[in-house]
Amino acid sequence: MNSKEKQLDSIEEDLEEVTIDLNEEKEQFIPSTNQKEKIETKIENSKTHQRNAILSVMFYWITSLSLVFVNKVVMVGDVTNLDAPLFMSWTQFLITVICCWLLGIIGRYFEPFAFFPPFEYKLSIAKKVMPLTFVFLAMIVFNNLCLKYVEVSFYQVARALTMVFNMTFTYMLLGKKTTRNCIICCLIIIVGYVMGCDGEIRFSLNGAVFGLLSSAFVALNAIYVKKVLPVVDDNSEKLMIYNNLNAVFLLPVFIFGANEFTEIQQSAAVFSDSLFWTITIVAGIMGYLINYATYLQIKFTSPLSHNVSGTAKAAAQTVIALLIFRNPVSTQGLLGCAIVIVASFIYTQIKS
Repeated sequence: MNSKEKQLDSIEEDLEEVTIDLNEEKEQFIPSTNQKEKIETKIENSKTHQRNAILSVMFYWITSLSLVFVNKVVMVGDVTNLDAPLFMSWTQFLITVICCWLLGIIGRYFEPFAFFPPFEYKLSIAKKVMPLTFVFLAMIVFNNLCLKYVEVSFYQVARALTMVFNMTFTYMLLGKKTTRNCIICCLIIIVGYVMGCDGEIRFSLNGAVFGLLSSAFVALNAIYVKKVLPVVDDNSEKLMIYNNLNAVFLLPVFIFGANEFTEIQQSAAVFSDSLFWTITIVAGIMGYLINYATYLQIKFTSPLSHNVSGTAKAAAQTVIALLIFRNPVSTQGLLGCAIVIVASFIYTQIKS
């Protein structure tokens, strides 16, 4: 027997020693009943989470868009026959307080609302929250007044400088510097804002001023919320209760100063109109629901996805407003609006 034949015999012997039962190997890869259940549970949880995410985004869009358009109707006063924007803002604060009280009770028995704390109002805490309430009150009132005077299609541009004010106040009050990319985005937002204002055919100086003030107080509100939250045990829902109830007590002073009580007395007949109460209650409920919708969207997606969704909603809001109200627009105005939306989107991406 030559050397080649010996090598072949040796290889055959080695192969006979190493026998593999393919059936046994297959059995090792067949998942057990428990493993199957775990896999099916994971798939089901994934589908549930995806479904919840889609529903939360839809809920946010419907609530946010409805709030803007309903508030436009309420603040202008043509449908409600009452031109008293401060008073109408006050009704929204009151309805929010009532919703908080009801959810505090419902949360004890219904798990989806268990996160909401029992209703409380302590003067010692209310005093500490009061500085934030002034900022919060100004933010809501100036926002509503802005919406009263500007077209809904221009609303996003009118309030576009929130991020610019946020960057400025963060540096001035907190001493925190902003990245170069964020500064560039803010400069682009300013360019879009100027283009949008200059290109707005039905430009309202009052609306633009209220939009600027609203943007400034939105930025201040974000900063003060972080300072005041520890006072209410870092509970945003509890802060909502104190903020809105404080506003209910404070706003009548400004309503009196704006002489809206005279308008209310002259239009007393509207309070017996069911349409007035329907629109008022719907606007108030929407004002509350936007807080809950924001909470759900962040919970089932992420803060970044929430920002992306908000930017897309702003674009959709502009288009829908143009389709509904058919107000005249210029190419420059549309370009300015597009620049503001895109630059805001990039800014949120960088910050996230």
